[in-house]
Amino acid sequence: MTYSRFYLCDLQVHTPADHQQRYGNVGGRAPNSAFAETLMRAHAEAGVSAIAVTDHNRVDWYPALRLAGEPLGVTVFPGLEFSVNGCHLIALWDCTDAGYRLAQRFLGTLFPPGVDPVSDTGPRVVTRGQVLELAEDVVEHKGLVLAPHATMKTNGVFAKGVCSNSSDVAQSEYVAAFDVCGNKGADVLKNPRAQFRDGPPRWFISGDTRSLDDVGKRALYLKLGATPTLEGLRQAFLAPATRVRFPSAIQGDWGHVAGVQFLEEPSPTWTRLTTVHVQGGLHDTFEAQFGPGLNAIIGGKGTGKSALIEILRYVADAGRPTIQELERNRMRNFGANADASLMFSDATGEAYEVRRSGGGEPAKLLRGGRTTDVAVGRRLSLTVFGQRELQGLADRPGDLRSFVASNLGEPWHEADQTGSSVLEELHRLDGQLTTVERRLGQLAESASEQADLSERLERAKAAGVEELLQRSKALEKAKRGVVAALAWPDKVADKASDLRGALPAPTVPDLTSTREAVIEVLRVLAETTESAAADVDDAVTAAKAALGAHKATWQTEYEADRRGIERGLADAGVPAPNQYSELQERLAELDEALADYPTLKARAAELEASRAEELRKLGEVRRRKSRMIETAARELSAKVGPRVRLVIDALGDRSQFRAALEEALKGQSVRGDQLDRLAAEVPVKVTQAARSGQAQVEALGVSSTTASKLVAVAATTLRTLEEVDTPDRIDVEIDLASGGSPDWRPITDLSPGQRATALLALALASGTSPLLIDQPEDDLDNRFIFEQVVKLLARVCEGRQVIVATHNANIPILGDAEMVIAFDATADRARVLASGGLEDAAVAAVAREILEGGDEAFRARQRRYLAAP
Repeated sequence: MTYSRFYLCDLQVHTPADHQQRYGNVGGRAPNSAFAETLMRAHAEAGVSAIAVTDHNRVDWYPALRLAGEPLGVTVFPGLEFSVNGCHLIALWDCTDAGYRLAQRFLGTLFPPGVDPVSDTGPRVVTRGQVLELAEDVVEHKGLVLAPHATMKTNGVFAKGVCSNSSDVAQSEYVAAFDVCGNKGADVLKNPRAQFRDGPPRWFISGDTRSLDDVGKRALYLKLGATPTLEGLRQAFLAPATRVRFPSAIQGDWGHVAGVQFLEEPSPTWTRLTTVHVQGGLHDTFEAQFGPGLNAIIGGKGTGKSALIEILRYVADAGRPTIQELERNRMRNFGANADASLMFSDATGEAYEVRRSGGGEPAKLLRGGRTTDVAVGRRLSLTVFGQRELQGLADRPGDLRSFVASNLGEPWHEADQTGSSVLEELHRLDGQLTTVERRLGQLAESASEQADLSERLERAKAAGVEELLQRSKALEKAKRGVVAALAWPDKVADKASDLRGALPAPTVPDLTSTREAVIEVLRVLAETTESAAADVDDAVTAAKAALGAHKATWQTEYEADRRGIERGLADAGVPAPNQYSELQERLAELDEALADYPTLKARAAELEASRAEELRKLGEVRRRKSRMIETAARELSAKVGPRVRLVIDALGDRSQFRAALEEALKGQSVRGDQLDRLAAEVPVKVTQAARSGQAQVEALGVSSTTASKLVAVAATTLRTLEEVDTPDRIDVEIDLASGGSPDWRPITDLSPGQRATALLALALASGTSPLLIDQPEDDLDNRFIFEQVVKLLARVCEGRQVIVATHNANIPILGDAEMVIAFDATADRARVLASGGLEDAAVAAVAREILEGGDEAFRARQRRYLAAP
């Protein structure tokens, strides 16, 4: 199971049997193994993989050359060169014993019995028939006809006076290709239309090798199957646009030839999938190699084509499909018990392997059989469109942008990574700023109170409050003294009352002869005490009567002083004398609590400045990405041709910003037209207006109600709004004009077929990563596929791997697939019916069966198409 690839071939190699050979003395004209080995080794060393031995009128060197070439990996085709009516032709047969016998048989038909095809002076000229007749004879003998040195003035088919019906020969189906050698200035090389009409010129170049020094110098690249075959040569000349290349080393000599393409190196220099192996599920034991160009997966409905595309997407970790049913299809056919291994080579030729099971575990990247810690996406990027995904690409703006950006390669990834890093830093700063602002908000009231108290205390001090407080203190002290003095008579009266409380004198018991004397003494004391108490009462009464007038006078003076002090304190902003100290104590508490407030404010300012710088960087990165998208869109439009183009509205997609505005004002009954008006502005302009006040927001064209609601939005929300991306809006347009002035229409206004036309062209022309598409022909008409898609495929696949699952014969056949994988399926297992290039007879037969309905169905349609009107 392998694919078609380029081989360096020389289809005109002569041996020592040639009369003009310059090999020297190599053992004579007869075949010999010694020189055969020398000649084959020379070709192998020159990188030539296939030759055709084309001696004039003889084929006898073929067996020796074939035997010598096999161990060196050089395929040898049996062939011969002959001359008819002045023109030289080459006839080739398959590189098998049967092919050799056919060559011998055809050689026997060229000359009458008994006539030696080679005389002593050189090969004889064929005297029967015309060029086309002999070419037809070769084809009937299952050979392939080439026209060597076609422009040579003496015997080239395009030389003047040599072949009178050269245009018939060029347009016939009998001569497969024409050699450019002969006359470099021949007009047909630059203007082939006169000979080939509307068909492509089928050029080749041969070495016409006759010396070891000439080996490989004029070889050409032909895309052939796993083993070079005659059918491979025939297929190559049937599809020269994809299968024939001249080496770039000879471009200086032949670059002027119309239709010739040159190749620097046949090995692909782009990332490509190489091998896939599946165990378990619908594709159990499936294994395939992929070609670096176009690969086609064919089969009837339900044979596993779409599932294989989804398995490749899943194993390569190329993201989830946008249509959920595609993921379900993969899970049904590649479940938890299934495993897959995907080999790929990067642009440098480095080989990697990706392994993944159907259970959802992450894909593993291996190099040299060892697991790496590198994410698969850093080494392999696939562009995948599952069934119906491509048709909906224009309806997914983000996917369409990513699709266009995929053409930008590493510069885009670098810019994208830079933007992500800036956003991460912004989010970090936002978090710190929110924390600082929360703390500042908590301290803001205290800070306001602190400022108020400081101002009040300063004003009170300036108003002389301290002197007033001293006066108040002295007055209160005096008040306490006066109150104590005025209260003293009552204390004295209390003492007199206590003195009376000592009366009467105690009774003296009758115990001694001194009883009477003691009674007398006590009596005298009692009378004196009674008298003294009466005197104190009189004195207290007199004192209180005398002090009453003084008390009234003092009270009047006190109240007057008190009112004066209180007026002064009130004027100083201190309603009560004790409040000043309370204010001072509160201020001291606030000073302590707000010790880090200036630091926090400075930190907030620092964070704001850092954030402003990061916001500037973010805008710069997004503008740079926009310019890159614009460039990619312009280049992609040029690639897809004049009928399809991408139109860029730079930074014009405001859908994300509108959604963010709607979320920010959620539940506030803001009308949609108001959100649309705000969303039409640059996010930073809207947030700056919101911070500046309602009037600035109204200046943006919204109502005062909406403006007031936006102004009230939290600072954290405003920061989120101004970080929202407004990426480029990309529109796909098609020119529907049939002539005259262009008629460009947006893809959204077109029919499904027209949409599919534009999007398929874009998919094929974009990027260099492997492209996988499931049924790209959906909604397309066959005429467009024939006229546009297959031509674009041929060009794209020169530098990009494309894998398609298709039902349409035009894509793999006219697109010239390097690898065709044909599926069939039973109830629970898919199986490969055939795989390989189209030059493989088994592959071609299965392709006809699946894509055309079988040989008889194909012939029946052909008969109907070609029926006379």
